This record gives sequence, structure tokens and C-alpha cells, in this order.
Amino acid sequence: MTAGPRVVVVGGGPAAAALVHGLHRGGHDGSVVVLAGEGCTPYDRTAVSKGLLTGEMAAAPELFPEVLTDDVVRRADVVEIDRTAHEVVTADGKRIGWDRLVLATGAAPRVPPVPGLDGPDASTLRDAAEAEVLADRLRPGARLVVVGAGLIGLEVAAAARTRGASVVVLEAAPTALGRVLPPEVSAVVLDRHAAEGIEVRLATPPTSVVSSAASSAGHAVVCLADGTELPADHVLVATGVSPRTDLAAAAGLAIDDGVLVDELLVTSDPTIMAIGDVARVRAADGTTTRHEAYTPAMAMGQHAARTILGEPTRYVDVPWSWSDQLDLSVQVAGWPDRADRWVLRGSADDLETGLFAFGVRGDQLVAATGVSRGRQVGRVVRGAQALVAADLAVDDAALADPSTDLRRLARTG
Repeated sequence: MTAGPRVVVVGGGPAAAALVHGLHRGGHDGSVVVLAGEGCTPYDRTAVSKGLLTGEMAAAPELFPEVLTDDVVRRADVVEIDRTAHEVVTADGKRIGWDRLVLATGAAPRVPPVPGLDGPDASTLRDAAEAEVLADRLRPGARLVVVGAGLIGLEVAAAARTRGASVVVLEAAPTALGRVLPPEVSAVVLDRHAAEGIEVRLATPPTSVVSSAASSAGHAVVCLADGTELPADHVLVATGVSPRTDLAAAAGLAIDDGVLVDELLVTSDPTIMAIGDVARVRAADGTTTRHEAYTPAMAMGQHAARTILGEPTRYVDVPWSWSDQLDLSVQVAGWPDRADRWVLRGSADDLETGLFAFGVRGDQLVAATGVSRGRQVGRVVRGAQALVAADLAVDDAALADPSTDLRRLARTG
């Protein structure tokens, strides 16, 4: 009997973990090696901006530890992909051969070219080690300035406030959470932050950061264009990420703000796949999307495993993500950037029931977002996710009506 293909995975995030778990469950009998530069086995990265900062978790939960053992996961940085020899080269000069190579290199924090944002008083937040350092700074009375009012920035702001720190959030855009929420929903989130004492300044990027070593005040100073100076014991930069494509680009793979893959997650080289934050998926209609969330990464890993096992399934999943901030739960499904109008359901005055916004393009539902206290938001957004996947024409009045069961509508058409 011929053994299954040798699989080498570059990167140790959730996409890689789901891939290896899927191969194991599917009975893959070839060798599997995960080359993870972070220095630990894969873990639940959603804890990085949540439980690890609030103190609710002492450590991020490991992902599939029964499968992702030290025999499978190696602490190694890959510096080259040799497509001719079907080998990767590690930083210490080792060459490891593959039949299938899977790139799960993720994304790296993007730091704006503002003087001082890359200095000793500022940091980014992408992994558990960075979360551990930041959590130690979030103590009562500490002054935190967060640059960026996206999901990560506001999650950190909420966690810092629960730890007793004072928080100012600076956002260059005129709206917060603009990539994922319409203004009606983001306003609810900002109002809740304001009620907790978190100050969010929109259309206000920093112009420079003076380090604590250079400041006569003995602490860092964040300078704004209007001359305002904000004291800071620490500055957290949360201004988005860029896909780690250097390896793929050097190997000659097709790149476009991510490694381009087809619906089977295969790159321009049929022996190489890409999954997770680094992958940009080209759909059958020619559109491309790249996701930066935990659940799509896990789903990609599962799809890639089935392809390697000889049971390929197209990755056409509707992305879904969530964010917990203070006592609010925010959820997003679909592609908010594709919406040309939004249909509202619910009210900001009744967050026990929730406020929802459905993104529509033409007569198709393309996105759903919502906010509520507790988990009520999930029932509606998850139902809408099924309706997005069904690709049916929708009626605005039905979307706005709280009595409309979106999941049932998806089933019955």
C-alpha cells in the first residue's frame, strides 16, 4: 500500500491546526510536519485580545493537543521554498521535502510610518507572548493609548478598562469599525465604550510618539496634529495587518495582497496550497477575498485537509467572526464591503434583543452584522449567514421584520 503524501505546513496558527486535525481524522497515513516559528504548538488566538488581557485566562488553550504533538510541530523558521526540489529550507540550513506544501504563514501587524510608533513604549498585539507583556502593563491607573479603533483595538480598550487602566483610542478614519460595521451599529459600540470611560477620538491619528526616555515628563507622550499631547504609559498599535507573503513571492507564486488560491485553496503551483490570513481566494466569478478571522482560518484548514485526502470541496464558506467588548457581543457574517445599502432591525434602545444591520447588494444579502448584550446576536446573525450562503433574492421588509426567521427563509427560499 502506498503511503499518503508527505505534507509540510509552514506556520502554526489555527488554519494549520485545523488542517492537521482534519488529516488525522481522515486517516491520512503519510508524514505531516508543521514548521512553526513562534516556538510553541498552535493555540486559540482569540484569547490574545480577550481572556489573556482581562486575566480570565492564564494561558491560551492549545488546539488539538492530542494531534499537534512535539513530534509533529517543529520550532523552525522557513527562509526559502525550493519548488524545483520540492523542499523548504529552514533558518538553520535544514532541507525538508514535501509532496504537498501548505502555506499558513498568517499576517503581521501593520505599523503606520509615524515617528515613535515603532519605539520602546509602543507594541503590537498578534500572539500570546505580546499579550502577556501587554497584560502586565494593564494595571489600575495605567494610561493606555490605543492607535486604531478596529475590532482588536476596541477589544484591547475594553480589556484595559476592566483592569482599571485609563484608555484613549485614536482612529484616523471618521468612523470606528468601518471595515465590518455600518455607522448605526458601530455607534452603539462606541456609546458603550464612552459609558465605561473609554475615550475614542475619530479622525485623529497621532503625528508622533515621544518615548519615555526622551520625555522630560518621565512617560511617553502621544502628539496630535492640533498640538494636544496625551500622556501614555504604553501605546498599543492596532492598525491592521498585512499578509506574510514574502516566502511565496520569492518562490514565484502568484500574489495579490495575499497568496492567490483557487476555490480548492491551491496556489499557482499545483503542489502548494495556502490557507488562513495569508490566502486570497479567487471565486468562480473572478472576485477575490482575504479573511482575517479565526473561524475562516479554521474552515480553510478543514477544506485543505479534504483536498489532500482526495475528497476536495470548494471553499465557498460565508465568513463569520465575533468580538466581545465589555458586556456587548458583536458578530459579523458575510462581506460588509460588498453592501451598497443597509437594512436595520431592532433598536439601540433594546440591546437585550439587539440591533442588527443587513448588507444588501441589488436584491442579494451579502452581509449581516449585529450587537447585543449576551448571545442573542448569534441567533440572528447566524441565521443571516445561512441566507447569504443560499444566494437568494431578499426583501428589505422581511429583513427588517423581527418575526422573520432568516434561517428558515434560507431553507425555503
